[in-house]
Amino acid sequence: MNGIETTAIKIDIDVHRAIEARRKTFSQSHNAILREIFSLPEATDRAPDPPKRRTGTYSFILIGERVEEGSLKAAYLACLLKMAELDSQFLESLSKKTTKARRIVSRDPRELYLRKPELSEKYASRLTDIWWVDTNLSQQQCEQRLKLACEVAGLQFGNDLELIFPS
Repeated sequence: MNGIETTAIKIDIDVHRAIEARRKTFSQSHNAILREIFSLPEATDRAPDPPKRRTGTYSFILIGERVEEGSLKAAYLACLLKMAELDSQFLESLSKKTTKARRIVSRDPRELYLRKPELSEKYASRLTDIWWVDTNLSQQQCEQRLKLACEVAGLQFGNDLELIFPS
């Protein structure tokens, strides 16, 4: 099934025999047999279109100052840097915060990825001369991390920091 998402299921021998009993040709797949049993339309071999990246201006307003960037990553990095300008200890404090499997910032890129440090080779980006940041993030993940960053910085998300991202 080229490009079509699949899921493996476990079946017992009786179910397997029932499926095989409906087989019309040796080339017919189990999936095709089940589609026929359930009266589902024939599957296409065309892969679904990948999700499109949003384009446009990614902006934020931090304590009255508006910053515009051409990408989510650039806006995320710029926002963290602006927050660091407000408090010299911000990045150090933020480095102690983690999500389920990642740190937001770290002095060592391999420490960004708690479960798979090797991901740093592909996804860690330099934020400053000594700080690294994880940038393999969705828009939702960026927003979650910026909310946490606001907590660390003593800022109110939605008031002191407003995100203006394309929808």
